Parts: sequence; C-alpha cells; structure tokens
Amino acid sequence: MQESQAEYKYPILFLNAFLCVIFACLEVISTTPLVIPPLYLVPIFFWLVYAPQLMPLTVVFLIGIVKDVISGAPAGLSSLILIVLSVIVVSQADTLKQQVKTTLWGSFAVFTVLYYLLNYLSSCLISGHFVLPQLNYISIIVLINLYPVIVAGLLQLLKIPISRVRN
Repeated sequence: MQESQAEYKYPILFLNAFLCVIFACLEVISTTPLVIPPLYLVPIFFWLVYAPQLMPLTVVFLIGIVKDVISGAPAGLSSLILIVLSVIVVSQADTLKQQVKTTLWGSFAVFTVLYYLLNYLSSCLISGHFVLPQLNYISIIVLINLYPVIVAGLLQLLKIPISRVRN
C-alpha cells in the first residue's frame, strides 16, 4: 500500500465503523412509530464491493456485536449473519465492480432481503418454532431506496468524486 493511501485508510475505516454503529443504534433505540431500517447495511455493502480494506470482516463482526448488545439479541447472532453476507459480497466484488450503478443497487436489494430473511430464520431457530414473519416490508423498501442517497453522502463526506467510483 502506498504511503498516501495508508495515511487515509485508518481515519476512513474509523469513520465508516462509527457511522455503522450510529446507524445500528438508530435502528434499535427508535421509540417513534417511524420505520428506521438497518442503515448500517449500506456502508458495509458499498465498501465491501469497492474497498474491502476499508471494511474488514473484523469491523463487520464488531458492528454486529454492538448491534446485538444494544438490541438485547444473543451476542454474535447479527455478527454471524453479517459475516456470512460479507463473505458472499467480497467473493463477488470483482463482478459487482464492473456493473452499472443500477445493477449494483439491485445487488444491494438482494443483500438486504437476504439479511432480513436470515434474521427471520435465526429468530425461528432461537425460539424453537416458526414464528409469524414480522418483516417490516416498508423498512426493506425504505432501505433499498435510501441506498444511492447514503452512498452519495458517504462519498461526499469522504471527498471522493462519484465519478471515480463507477459511471
């Protein structure tokens, strides 16, 4: 890694992790009737595709642990789901980088639905029986539609021109 890249890696890594934890807190501690989707999925997915060194699996694991601690879920459950999905995304990153933005957005939609599905299945396993799905479809739709807005915000925050990511 070049020296100029190395000096920016850790502040960007810290900022990404910090934003993900804040997004996780918003999802869990929301006491309003508003739908607050798991916004932390956006930076995790985006950086796993474009710069996996800025979102290593250890950071993904820690984000999942923080979410579990805040939500009262069994420790490691969200981490396991996020790690499984992250490994899938990283394995397909080279292919995803070559796609146009709308295809990448569709890939994020699949990532989001898989996240919700794995959360539902894990809650069934923990409870010992199938529970009625309480998937918040509005939350899924809101999260998928917020993807380009959050990505543009991340790039602006980090001063990376959108044109440098992919046309």
